Amino acid sequence: MKVGFLGGSFNPIHNGHIKLALSAKKEFSLDKVLFIPTNINPIKENKSKVSTMQRLKMVELAIEEYPFFEIDTYEIDKKGVSYTIDTVSYLKDKYNDLFFIGGADLVFEIHKWKDYETLLKEVNFIIANRPPYKKEELKEKTDLLNKEYNAKITLLENFNLIDLSSSEIRKNILKNNSLKIPEKVAQYIIENNLYYND
Repeated sequence: MKVGFLGGSFNPIHNGHIKLALSAKKEFSLDKVLFIPTNINPIKENKSKVSTMQRLKMVELAIEEYPFFEIDTYEIDKKGVSYTIDTVSYLKDKYNDLFFIGGADLVFEIHKWKDYETLLKEVNFIIANRPPYKKEELKEKTDLLNKEYNAKITLLENFNLIDLSSSEIRKNILKNNSLKIPEKVAQYIIENNLYYND
């Protein structure tokens, strides 16, 4: 079974996450895609008052119409800081054909990750370009990592660039701008008055 996984704070999950997962599933013929919300991100500081369970609920609402999307709560259940290398070890006990789905920033920041040299050898990567990176510099960096670490990083070909981040979404919520998030997630945010008091 070919399984992709997408990790993140999902604070909140937005249409960019969904579009990325759909594109990866189609282009790489994945059987399913797992969404794995972090408990505590070791790189990004989280000052939001939105709880872990609320982030999880938003992911549930965002993916419920897609039968090939699932949530895995491994990082939330194990508590503490979430390290991708631990998550990959856990997933490899369940699936033998794993694909880590991420954005261009992953390629340029992976040297900050715990045991990144091992991680690059342990799992296939599907990477989508996104601003502020240029396609040429992303390909150059990807080729370098593939050669230096014998990594398997492949770039998504049929993915339209999307300049969207969860921090931008949170700012838009406060300004009542276009939310760019799934309708059910937007409704949940409104009903629970999330982000307005952050």
